[in-house]
Amino acid sequence: MISTSIKILTMVLMLADLGFCIVTGLRKKAVIKDADDFFIAGKRTGTLFLTMTAFASLLGAGLFIGQAGRGYAYGIAAYWQLFGEGIVAGIVMALIIGPYLARFKCYSMAHFIGSHICGGDPTVRRIAGVANFLPNMLWAGAQIMGISYVVQELFGMDYRLVAIICGAVFIFYTTCGGVASVIVTDFLHGTIALVTCFLVIFFGFHMMHVDFGGFAGFKATIIATDPSKWDMSTMTPMQIITAFLTGFLGTLANPIYWNRAFASKDASTCRRAYAFAFTVGTIIPLCTIMLGLLAFLYNKGIGDQALVWLVLHKMPGYMTACLALAVLAATLSSADTHLNCASANIVADVIDPEGKLTTEQTIKYSRIATILCGVISVSVSLGASMIYNLANFGYAVCGGVLIPLFVVGYIMMDKKSEVFSSKLKKSGAICGMVLGIIVACVFQGVPALNAIIGGGVVPGVAATLIGIFAGNAFGKSDLQALPSNQDIVNEAVK
Repeated sequence: MISTSIKILTMVLMLADLGFCIVTGLRKKAVIKDADDFFIAGKRTGTLFLTMTAFASLLGAGLFIGQAGRGYAYGIAAYWQLFGEGIVAGIVMALIIGPYLARFKCYSMAHFIGSHICGGDPTVRRIAGVANFLPNMLWAGAQIMGISYVVQELFGMDYRLVAIICGAVFIFYTTCGGVASVIVTDFLHGTIALVTCFLVIFFGFHMMHVDFGGFAGFKATIIATDPSKWDMSTMTPMQIITAFLTGFLGTLANPIYWNRAFASKDASTCRRAYAFAFTVGTIIPLCTIMLGLLAFLYNKGIGDQALVWLVLHKMPGYMTACLALAVLAATLSSADTHLNCASANIVADVIDPEGKLTTEQTIKYSRIATILCGVISVSVSLGASMIYNLANFGYAVCGGVLIPLFVVGYIMMDKKSEVFSSKLKKSGAICGMVLGIIVACVFQGVPALNAIIGGGVVPGVAATLIGIFAGNAFGKSDLQALPSNQDIVNEAVK
């Protein structure tokens, strides 16, 4: 039973955190002068702040709570997705893609692909913006689910009310200060989350030692209780491939990591920050999957709330306050970034890919879009059954469509030319994205198809590639760089 004093302390600390976020948003509102400030913080972010904002955004409710829920549900088979998501994709993003992207001043993944890979074609950028927008909406909603779980369990509040309150706060400060306020709040949230994660892992592994006689005893108990939980072959080969590729391509396509790279002041800053963020951000879910299994041994009816239940019922009372703050931090630090990215998709990519709006109009519309996207995200969070159900839907669309286009377009681009030149045609890019989006959504969203393949990412990749090459074979319109896009093209061929 959680004491009243712990509950009061927890509520006070959480309200203080939310208050800090609101004040930060109001303070940063005054420094927003143009789209660069609103979307990439003027591209001035140094190593310390970039490290903490990257780590805080990476952690999120998905890696902290969601991975424990997957461990509870799937056992060690949950590691297949983490291998792709954290280890392989983390290395690629930290050492190769992140530093490369840091050379460019773009507002979103769709901006980069449309401008650098496809010569600034507005139609291509609009469709890429739609593919980019969908995951941002779903991932932001997934984050809100995490804090709703904790507060409902701790205070008995309806999770829908919690989602609305916390959603209102992150919508407010992200709308006011854009990514500038996001980075400042992420510094605090990253610190809170880092300390709490290691405390939770410490107490969890201590329980394995005390209650089950160490890791060997813990493993034996799992096998005796449910052998399938300690069997990585419970999934079919296709499901394993899909799980790995969902994590791998989904991470490479996660708009958070692209946005943070664009906000970095240079490539070396991004490399240092991402190396730390992805290393620590991989260690934590490696452990929390085990904690999900630990919760399974204690209580077989908690599902996606495994980690929340474990902390509240099996760890020292003060860990309740730590958990609530950490989940709030993880929730807000990922939700606010996706929200900012989503507004960039709507305004900069879909509405105004050619940059015709004035500075005042861009900021005005971006704030309106932030509010609308926030409302949608909160609404989505109220109806989902598991955090990772939303996350994987986003992975399927973004990873299954934009990453194949990025790779194929990069290969087809003449990187030695002083002007933009590519064998990729406009029709190929458009056909690939449209077909990929449809197929990824169908295979991810239709239960019968999802059960066969394991998700929408593999069909999405296949459909995107088929569409690209078919469109290239029968299309006639080549991609040519717009004059306003030449600065990005020149940067690309340096």
